[in-house]
Amino acid sequence: MSQNYKFDADKSTQAGLRLWVAFILGFWLVGFRAEVCILLGAIGGLATWRLINYWTAEKVELKDKPKDETPPPSAPPPISPLGRVLRKPAERFRRLGSRPKLPPGLPKLPERKPPKRI
Repeated sequence: MSQNYKFDADKSTQAGLRLWVAFILGFWLVGFRAEVCILLGAIGGLATWRLINYWTAEKVELKDKPKDETPPPSAPPPISPLGRVLRKPAERFRRLGSRPKLPPGLPKLPERKPPKRI
């Protein structure tokens, strides 16, 4: 059996907002500017919200799914996200060797000689 969690958003949201205000007042009393107080208070409130959200989570038992979702053997294997991103550049690189070469009868460009130093 796999487990999942149910989060109670009310408790954690209230605690996060209360501590946000407490952090703002605390930083203001220490002597920080208002913008910094709000920013640091928001960071503290979000951290508190996240912690309490996980601490008060309840385990919920889930039923196992049947394992009949395997693809048929004739289907190609699924491509990973990285494989999807790199597929086009890799195909272009493989095609470089199969490009037709220039015909041998074309004249070569003259080589440029470096200037002489005095």
